Amino acid sequence: ANATTPSQAMERSTIFGNIATAPTSAIFDKSYFDEDSLFGDSTSGSDGDSVSDSDRSEDGTGSDAMVQSDDRKQVAVAEDFIPTAIDSSSPTDDVDMLLSELNDTLQSPMDQAFHAKKATQSSSTTTIHPPVNPKTDDNHPKTRKSWAVTDCIPLTNSSDFHTLLPNPALTFPFELDDFQKQAILRLERSECVFLAAHTSAGKTVCAEYAIALAKKHCTRAIYTSPIKALSNQKYRDFRNKFGEDVGLITGDMQIGADGSCLIMTTEILRSMLYRGADLIRDIEWVIFDEVHYINDSERGVVWEEVIIMLPDYVNLIFLSATTPNTIEFSEWIGRTKRKPVHVIRTNYRPVPLSHHLWAGLKLHSIMEGKQGFKPSGYSEAAKALLPASARAAAENGGTGKGVKTCGKGGSASVKPSSVAAKPASGSRL
Repeated sequence: ANATTPSQAMERSTIFGNIATAPTSAIFDKSYFDEDSLFGDSTSGSDGDSVSDSDRSEDGTGSDAMVQSDDRKQVAVAEDFIPTAIDSSSPTDDVDMLLSELNDTLQSPMDQAFHAKKATQSSSTTTIHPPVNPKTDDNHPKTRKSWAVTDCIPLTNSSDFHTLLPNPALTFPFELDDFQKQAILRLERSECVFLAAHTSAGKTVCAEYAIALAKKHCTRAIYTSPIKALSNQKYRDFRNKFGEDVGLITGDMQIGADGSCLIMTTEILRSMLYRGADLIRDIEWVIFDEVHYINDSERGVVWEEVIIMLPDYVNLIFLSATTPNTIEFSEWIGRTKRKPVHVIRTNYRPVPLSHHLWAGLKLHSIMEGKQGFKPSGYSEAAKALLPASARAAAENGGTGKGVKTCGKGGSASVKPSSVAAKPASGSRL
């Protein structure tokens, strides 16, 4: 029932500024902001109504002074919160600097040399971010000459390999061949490799190192084979080398599916890609053993689909000893996946082959490594396959003496038969 006079409205506009534009019903009673009502004895509403106009004007002047003092206090408090000096280095810069130093310490000497060379080249240019010119950029898909790379990492002596790779993920109890060293250095760079080496040359060394890298990086490696018998053999070999962290997945059995290394046929991997299995996101390496099965008229499409559907972050390793067109095949893979494929080949078989013939309950050597064909060994095997009488005649014929036989009509002389250079067509080797 308190009425607001025009003089009171003017006083409130002076105290509260723009609040005078609000409706009268929304403005609080002035008595609420009096010192007596806030800090002293409260006065009743009727007493506030009996105050004269002169008292109200004096109270208004005091309220103005109180508001101004409050404004000064707020300004002083605000000045206290203003920092005297702004630190130029933010916490994010310190974190970035720490991460860069940690990354430099974790890099291998090969990567450090590469980044140092790259930094030297970039420092010689004036622009920080030079524009990419597709006409001169070799890595551009339209201007790249070939996706199949045959360049080798220069290794003058055996110590260069250990210098470039001081902390290998896996060590071997024997000295690696040159093609194995080249493949391992490419794997350390997370690059795709096509290893076209002869039979029994040691292509599995590359696969074992990729599995060791997956264990080191806490990722997974998939080893695919064309037949189930080979999958079982590799499961036994890898389990003896890497322990229980090796699994086998086939059409009728599943062992250790949570392992870092999974061995399976290529059809199983294709089925996983089709249904979007969760383990695909954890794969770092996929090893295709006997990849020349892609030339099979019925099953070759399986390898093609797997290569096409694998994610871009998966690195590929191809092993084969009988692929005639490795460059052409690697070119197709690189063009499909938009990443270079390093082709590593052997010119000869590192492990020599020995050829023998089993005849006369013994082995006869007919070829030993690079020595070529042995005619003497073949002749001995041919003699061992002859009947006993013909063998005796051949042995005596070699000394130049005849063999005498007695019959009813008297004695007769039989000339020795010459030993044939090759066994008869009816002989069994």
